[in-house]
Amino acid sequence: MPEPDDVERLLAECLDLPETERKAALEERCRAHPEDADALRGRFEALARFGLVLDPSPDPRAPERLGEFRLLETLGGGGMGVVHLAEQEPLGRRVALKCIRPEHLYFEGARERFRREVAAVARLKHPNIVPIYTFGEEDGVPYFAMERIEGRSLADVLALLQGRPPHERTGADVARALGADPAAFEGTWAQVAIRIARQVAAALAHAHARGVVHRD
Repeated sequence: MPEPDDVERLLAECLDLPETERKAALEERCRAHPEDADALRGRFEALARFGLVLDPSPDPRAPERLGEFRLLETLGGGGMGVVHLAEQEPLGRRVALKCIRPEHLYFEGARERFRREVAAVARLKHPNIVPIYTFGEEDGVPYFAMERIEGRSLADVLALLQGRPPHERTGADVARALGADPAAFEGTWAQVAIRIARQVAAALAHAHARGVVHRD
């Protein structure tokens, strides 16, 4: 495994600290290593514009491009990274592009493990697993592109379903919360919930049978 260059090593030291300490640590290392200061600040600022080093919410000045992808809007963010709606211009398709927080990849062997894991998931083919199209890294920003799924998030659906106990609901309520065809959710609440659980279990079984374990 190749050794990280000085800029990457210094950047990793900053990212290994709590978010509130990273800016000060960056400036401290720039003063101690003036020959690497411009490159170090540039890498840090690029990551910050994607919301990957300081806050899950990306900087409004976020770049408009990442490799072959044109970034259109931010869909969400969290501890693992930030998800953008993007257009893969060579193919003319819109995708969900997830930029990974680099601190997850600076530990020994982490980058190679990340590539292996994404490649393994990309080989899965199941109707209940969102496919990964491609992955890579651009300007120190690791990413992977997945099929963009239209619809509401689980949090949105649960919020819309609040207010009545489950035994008073039906599959039609689920369809309305999802904005979906009621015909696909016929039956009682329990019947619909069981069908959804079976679909999730089938997807997990497919992944587990191929050596992929979902840990969330």
